[in-house]
Amino acid sequence: GISQCSIYYKRFTSTEWTLIETKQLTNDGIISVVWNTINLMDGNYDIRVSLKNALNDEYIKIYTYTLSNTPPAQAVLQAGAGNLSVNLSWTNTDSDIAYYKLYRSTEENGIYRFINKFTGTAYTDTGLSSDKTYYYYIVSVDEYGNSSTSNTVSVTPNYVDDVPPVANAGLD
Repeated sequence: GISQCSIYYKRFTSTEWTLIETKQLTNDGIISVVWNTINLMDGNYDIRVSLKNALNDEYIKIYTYTLSNTPPAQAVLQAGAGNLSVNLSWTNTDSDIAYYKLYRSTEENGIYRFINKFTGTAYTDTGLSSDKTYYYYIVSVDEYGNSSTSNTVSVTPNYVDDVPPVANAGLD
């Protein structure tokens, strides 16, 4: 059976392969390899997987991978006050956004809590207080895992008492 796996990469236009890692296979045949791409240029890369058995016979498979280390454009976040709520919407010019993460704080420079993850571009945050100002920002994450942080917005929700008053007439 296969006993060793070596993984290499090269830029699509290059002829020189660079070793990522060589590992001995375990009994289950599963290995995990981390490829540090931080200092590599965006573009197409060939990934070569070389498998060897105990007799040193080699089996090679080549895959093409598109690398992007470029963060997406920053989303532009807008907020409006609602009745004990905040209406948020955002835009982003990148076409490869996988999702957005929304964060909220009650202090501008305080700790921001993760609210939710979205693929859409609008959200209404409900159950808030009209005597607090809330601060929000969005993190855009592209399909390659790169991210960028939006502007921060602040808004104080309204309180609209929509229950009509009741008069006690004639109970004297």
